[in-house]
Amino acid sequence: LSVEGVLSMVPLLHSTSTLQFLTLNDSNIQSEGFNILFRALRNSPICSLECKGCDIDSIEIGNDEFPRNLQQLWIDDNNINADGCRELAKLLQGGDATLETLSLSNNRIDGDGVEILASVLQNNTSLKYLDLVRNRISVEGNVKLLKLVCDISSMEATLQTNCTLHTIYVDEDAEEIQEWIDYANSFTCNSNSNSNREKLIDTQLHSMRRVDLCRLQGI
Repeated sequence: LSVEGVLSMVPLLHSTSTLQFLTLNDSNIQSEGFNILFRALRNSPICSLECKGCDIDSIEIGNDEFPRNLQQLWIDDNNINADGCRELAKLLQGGDATLETLSLSNNRIDGDGVEILASVLQNNTSLKYLDLVRNRISVEGNVKLLKLVCDISSMEATLQTNCTLHTIYVDEDAEEIQEWIDYANSFTCNSNSNSNREKLIDTQLHSMRRVDLCRLQGI
């Protein structure tokens, strides 16, 4: 499938009322095709879009072009960098955000990209799953993701951490950080309205856990 193929799909995407899943993996739509596709999904019922391995290196999302029903976006195995993260962050802003799954493994996301995503996710209440495996993220970048779900700098900071995300994947060489991210997210998985309060008790008031988290977060 090429850019021309995407253009030929636009009328269908505008008119369909039943199509919910769209998979275009390993096609040649490139950035231009992806951006055309994304604009066409604004009023579409599609809730899941997969464009893995489609040679996407830049993303453009207009402020009035958000797919209103999109819940899952799988864009692994592309060339998305920090600029792409800045555009994707628009999907995670505000109380109308619908995205629950964002899979970005094997791209070109570095520390700047992680900082953009972590910043917008501090106040996001929709995203539950984030995959950043096999990117160019430094130890510092992975620590930012840990702080997103368990900031040990103060009790207030711990209480204000994201309590919607239940899965974050980082690189395999960040095994200790991954373990602590999984630990922090386990409170969210319990679906308890007091998850951050329980997280605070189990970290801030548990001396050994607090010591380990402080070491990792440079506190």
